[in-house]
Amino acid sequence: MSTLVKFEEVQAQENVKNYKEFQTRLGASDIASLTVRFPMHAMAVHFGEDANYTAYVITDAQEVPAHYRQVAEGKSWCKVYDDEELMAEFWANKIEIYRAGEMGCLIRLIK
Repeated sequence: MSTLVKFEEVQAQENVKNYKEFQTRLGASDIASLTVRFPMHAMAVHFGEDANYTAYVITDAQEVPAHYRQVAEGKSWCKVYDDEELMAEFWANKIEIYRAGEMGCLIRLIK
């Protein structure tokens, strides 16, 4: 069963002083990769090892920490698939995905 995350939900719960306040599960992979699907394109987001993955979720009210680098961007919606199924959906005008280190993942929702 997938998790639906909307901009308004994150905005209502986020702590702008702590980007780690809102977190969601992205699934698991035996090939260290998740598939990310936007309306007009799809791509793989690679991790440093096979594992269960989570992401911190923020809005444009917060700056992205300097140790993260952007790996994907799209508009309207984003669906994240693990090795077996749809795990998470994100809805916002713009969605940015960032990675850090072996396992770090951050998703920024922009109104």
